[in-house]
Amino acid sequence: MTSHATRTHPRTPPYSVHGHLPLHVYLADRSLRAVLSACLISLACTCGALVIVHLVFGVDFSGPLPLIAVACAVCLFTLMISFHRIMQSSKRLAQPLEQLAKEAGIIAQGTFDVRIDDSYKDLGVNEVTDLIDSFNAMAKALASMDHMQRDFTSSVSHEFKTPIAAITGICELVGDPKLPESERCEYLDLIHEQAVRLSKLCDSVLAISRLDAQDAVTHRQACDIDEQIRRDVIMLSERWAHRDIALDLDLQAPAIETDPDLAHQIWINLIDNAYKYTPDGGTVGIATRAVPGGVQAVVRDTGRGMTADEAAHAFDRFYQANRSHAEEGTGLGLSIVKRICELLGGCISCESKPGAGTTMTVFLPNA
Repeated sequence: MTSHATRTHPRTPPYSVHGHLPLHVYLADRSLRAVLSACLISLACTCGALVIVHLVFGVDFSGPLPLIAVACAVCLFTLMISFHRIMQSSKRLAQPLEQLAKEAGIIAQGTFDVRIDDSYKDLGVNEVTDLIDSFNAMAKALASMDHMQRDFTSSVSHEFKTPIAAITGICELVGDPKLPESERCEYLDLIHEQAVRLSKLCDSVLAISRLDAQDAVTHRQACDIDEQIRRDVIMLSERWAHRDIALDLDLQAPAIETDPDLAHQIWINLIDNAYKYTPDGGTVGIATRAVPGGVQAVVRDTGRGMTADEAAHAFDRFYQANRSHAEEGTGLGLSIVKRICELLGGCISCESKPGAGTTMTVFLPNA
């Protein structure tokens, strides 16, 4: 279920911010400037015209009627000039809004590489500047999400295609009536393995989709991280009992306020990965300790390690540095762990060197 966090928006201050004005102040300022300048211009033009007419034609403007005519002329010129200037100012203010409507229509059609020109910020209006920044940020986020969705869909399609193709090919062989029973059983085992892989892939895809849709963690309670890790180690020990791998535990973390179910998924993925990539005779080390603001957990293995480039992509979806273990995983485990850490307000980092194993460090805050 998608969690909707309440968002609050700061109110626009009544005065200028960084030299900008609120929209209502901007409109009042431009209107007042237009009227005042129009009055001055019309008054100056009318007076100048009267002086010229008097000097050239000797017309006498004394008396009430000429004064009324002059006043009317000044008012008429003032209205005309004010209207023209307000129209110019309104047209300039409408330009970014027209551009915004045009670009919004393009986005509605599925094209997200549009942006509003920052030159419109020169208007000096708070609302226009905020609108441009918000629109450009939204377009950028939509473009990023669209790219991620396309990449995710492509990767999912590829990952599903491989086991489905294997199952299809093996089923054709199993259908051969001349196939020996021993080989038929072997092929059925292969079909079962690929079906299990598909099931795991579906579970992982659903898990990462749910985590992507979630934007807040509302369920938090006291959680004993050390006890969680002990139980997860016991749960996974049966799976890896056939391997000659030593376990080094150093658990010293206090209980914290967090989501126990999400934290549990972190330890399961990291510990299972450490066992998977540790060769026989190697060691899996797990250590926890209290740090300012929360706890830190370190899970390390003594496997083949990764190059700097491989480590940089360790949390990418469907990425598997060691393809020899591709049949054992989906390439989504570390992506799920990273997303959970982000939801819990923590973080995870990866340190690895070829031949020196890999160390995963997790920080979880005490909410």
